[in-house]
Amino acid sequence: FDTLVSAQVERLVVEGVSAGDCVSVLGRNSLEQIAMMFAVWRLDGLLLPLNRRLGVENWITQLRECGCRLLFYDPQYYDANEVEVQGRLAGLLRRYH
Repeated sequence: FDTLVSAQVERLVVEGVSAGDCVSVLGRNSLEQIAMMFAVWRLDGLLLPLNRRLGVENWITQLRECGCRLLFYDPQYYDANEVEVQGRLAGLLRRYH
């Protein structure tokens, strides 16, 4: 698990995430999501987990209010909302894998 978290930390650093930055996650509970959470915390970042049962409008409001730099998503879940979300969250989206 530590290896997975360390790999996610490296990915976040490449994306420009640093202490105090907000990063969001959207998807089903998974090892990748938990690893991303720990990676954000290792960098002293803020984590905003989005409730996948809430709608796109709610996600957008939360992301904007928290000033999130990135939204990591589970591609198995995201595909259902891809068209609607893509245009409104351009620049924030990153896949877990």
